Amino acid sequence: MTKILKSKLLEIFNKHSNQLNELIFRDKAKHFWDEVNLNSDYTSVYYTNNFLDYQLEYYRYQNKKCIDLSFVHFNEKKVVSIFPIFLIKNKTRQNIFYLNDSLIAPLFTKSVNNNLRNKYFNLFYVVLLEFVKFTKSKISFLDLTHNNDGIGNFHFYMLNKAKQIYLEHYLFLKIDNEIDKTRKNIRK
Repeated sequence: MTKILKSKLLEIFNKHSNQLNELIFRDKAKHFWDEVNLNSDYTSVYYTNNFLDYQLEYYRYQNKKCIDLSFVHFNEKKVVSIFPIFLIKNKTRQNIFYLNDSLIAPLFTKSVNNNLRNKYFNLFYVVLLEFVKFTKSKISFLDLTHNNDGIGNFHFYMLNKAKQIYLEHYLFLKIDNEIDKTRKNIRK
């Protein structure tokens, strides 16, 4: 099952990309995965190999059929991005996700500019859409915005492409070293 899904995802990727792009799954390229983590503007624990391995074991422990489809993206033989993706099969549904039943944005190296990122967002979106149709599964996206400028590029791209938008609001507290400054950040 895993080989079939990986080969289908690879086939779809190759169909929609040019010959300069290449996809290698994380289980075969963990050292490249770590390289992207080291050479990106922002790295969260959610993108580390250890956390992905933990998530995978957690879902397998719960007797769920979970398949790791996470991949490393290359362009002209250079590492460009990583994209953590799992597929889980329950008795009732099949879902493509990573965290909280949602996918998070791919992580890019510092060398990738915004124009290329948008190009790759489009490529990943088209590939995932076709893969979702093939697997007859559901998919949703989660953006872990890491800047103070508002929503991230990936989230903005997804908002423009989405057929249905569902927003969840979270409260975040900016914690400062001084307790008085932290108290000022708390909403009453």
